[in-house]
Amino acid sequence: MQVPHSSQRFEPRAQRQARYRGYDILMQRRGWVVTMKPSRPELPVFRRYSFQTATQSEREALAQAKRRVDLSKASYWC
Repeated sequence: MQVPHSSQRFEPRAQRQARYRGYDILMQRRGWVVTMKPSRPELPVFRRYSFQTATQSEREALAQAKRRVDLSKASYWC
């Protein structure tokens, strides 16, 4: 069995999932690559459904995804 060196870091939260207003949000820790897809067929599909954030914060990455969902739904339904 190989023991990790003390300088090696393991990311237990390397991938996160959330659902917001009918959209599945998948976040992968690489500067937070965020993918958003509708969970129901009647919801609009994003032109750019994947983006990379400049933040290292998981909360801020999720907040950015939620803002994109809100903006998309507001412009779609108006």
